[in-house]
Amino acid sequence: MAGDKIDIFGKSYYFQNNTGGTGANSAIPIIDILTGLLGGPTGGAAAATHGGITASQLSGIGDVTSGISSLLTNQTTDAAAAPTVPKAYINYIFFDEQFHVVKDALGNIQAAGDKVGTNSVVKSHAITGKTALKSGYVYIYVSNESPVNVFFDNLHVIHTRGAILEETHYYPFGLTMQGISSKALAFGNPENKRGYNGNEIQNKEFSDGSGLEFYDFNARTYDQQVGRFIQIDPLSDEEDQEGLSPYHFSFNNPVRYNDPDGKCPNCATAGIGAVLGGLIGGGIEIASQLYNNGSVSNWSAVGGAALQGAVTGAAAGFTGGASLLTTAAVSGGANVVGGAANRAIQGQGTTLTNVVTDATVGAVLGAGGKMVGNAVNNGTNNLSNSAKGKLGEAVTEIKYGAQGYKSAGKAEVLTGGRTATGKPAKAIYDHKMTNVVTGKQITVESKFNGSTLTPNQAAAQSRVTTPGGLIIDRTTSQGLGNGAKAATVGTGAGVDAQRNKKP
Repeated sequence: MAGDKIDIFGKSYYFQNNTGGTGANSAIPIIDILTGLLGGPTGGAAAATHGGITASQLSGIGDVTSGISSLLTNQTTDAAAAPTVPKAYINYIFFDEQFHVVKDALGNIQAAGDKVGTNSVVKSHAITGKTALKSGYVYIYVSNESPVNVFFDNLHVIHTRGAILEETHYYPFGLTMQGISSKALAFGNPENKRGYNGNEIQNKEFSDGSGLEFYDFNARTYDQQVGRFIQIDPLSDEEDQEGLSPYHFSFNNPVRYNDPDGKCPNCATAGIGAVLGGLIGGGIEIASQLYNNGSVSNWSAVGGAALQGAVTGAAAGFTGGASLLTTAAVSGGANVVGGAANRAIQGQGTTLTNVVTDATVGAVLGAGGKMVGNAVNNGTNNLSNSAKGKLGEAVTEIKYGAQGYKSAGKAEVLTGGRTATGKPAKAIYDHKMTNVVTGKQITVESKFNGSTLTPNQAAAQSRVTTPGGLIIDRTTSQGLGNGAKAATVGTGAGVDAQRNKKP
């Protein structure tokens, strides 16, 4: 595996020089090296992994032979420098899983040889600290291209494992990409059963070593070969899944959604609305303390107001969309005017330094607010359908709450049809609201961006009996982004106002 280290040790000896020089050497054909690679105990297993590939087939692949040719060329050059020394080496070549000779970042091959030493002297070879740059194979062999006898002995290899034990790549629905996945040799250790989505694969349960290859997702069993669960979704009657097969996985879009336990694809609700509301709520409390006390003395109250005002900023729906430069310029100018007015109320004059400082702070706030707005706009666009729905529901409650309505939970209306499990089909709308003053009841469905009614909601729409029928309240990412921008700039400006308070 990539990161493993190899240390090679051995001894060599010869007692006769190569009097014929380089002209007497016999080059090793590349096909012989490849034959030796595939013919070894582990080389046969490597060949079997690739459908029983042969040395002849590998020798026809340029990316395979070019690295070996480079090694042999380097040794020919080395031998020419001392022609009487036998052209004999202890060699190593690192191959990736496709049998290409591995190269480092500079394009140098990860292959070399350690040449024999002096005539009639035993040489101890030590090739140490060779780290595999890619997962694959290492071929270690001795060679002698000279016409004299060379003796090698005590050749041994120390393999030190790296941190990586397994590298698995998956297709979107969970099938393993075998060609680019690899595992370290187990050496008696238990096999890793945790695979796709971190769940345990149920395999090799039959006596012949085969199995069904299903994943245990805790709530259900998943077949990655067809991209479906084999049991009905226990939440298949939920409103956001009524138009899907009860066996579907991740809304049929595993690139975007995740379903780690087989119950609900990406059920985590978005906290972004609460963050935006916190900006407005905190800003209101800061402004209140500044107005009453001239300073912010109770930051606990600010924190409480920020929590209470969750998603209020998003609900405000400020309009906007100007460029970053324009937003910064406008905010800078507004802060200059606001700072001057603040000081005038307190009986203070405005200096050139005040103007420069206010303009700078305002521009920074404006630029920051614009970036926050863009991030919120883009971020909410990328939320799951479930998270968008929760965010839209919170915004609706705030908007209608300001008109005196209180939500009593979901509104359920029968469609007249049946579900996949045979139960009476029903549409679930987000809000069953009652006006606390007049007692009027309304049914409201929150929608985000361009989302439409589900099939059950559309079927039951005419059966809604509250006054005005079904009310659809739509929230957009653009509106939330503009609200976040205004909230950020406004809250920051409120804090900055303390700088201009009268001493």
